[in-house]
Amino acid sequence: MTFWTIFLFKKFGKGTPNPTIPPKALVTEGPYKIVRNPMALGGAILLFGEVAIYYSLSLLLLTILYVIIIYLNAMFVEEPELKKRFGHSYDQYLKEVPRFFPNIFKIIHTK
Repeated sequence: MTFWTIFLFKKFGKGTPNPTIPPKALVTEGPYKIVRNPMALGGAILLFGEVAIYYSLSLLLLTILYVIIIYLNAMFVEEPELKKRFGHSYDQYLKEVPRFFPNIFKIIHTK
């Protein structure tokens, strides 16, 4: 997932996911059509998978903390910055694409 999103940021955004070299254009291709934060979602899924494999309460608590932090970061840091950078196109993207949890019914309906 990481390499795919880096490729998309380079090809369509003319930048990178790194905040020091941000994309010049809004990327809405690939997994960004389904959720606004696919890399964070992938990290959370991976961590929850490890919780299931290792049956670890401490890892579960760390995973929950990770999810809370990335959610708050998306809401209060990333989204306001992207609204400033991309304006109306990002506002429209916010209305159409969920932050972390894909709308399964919309995905099925569009295929």
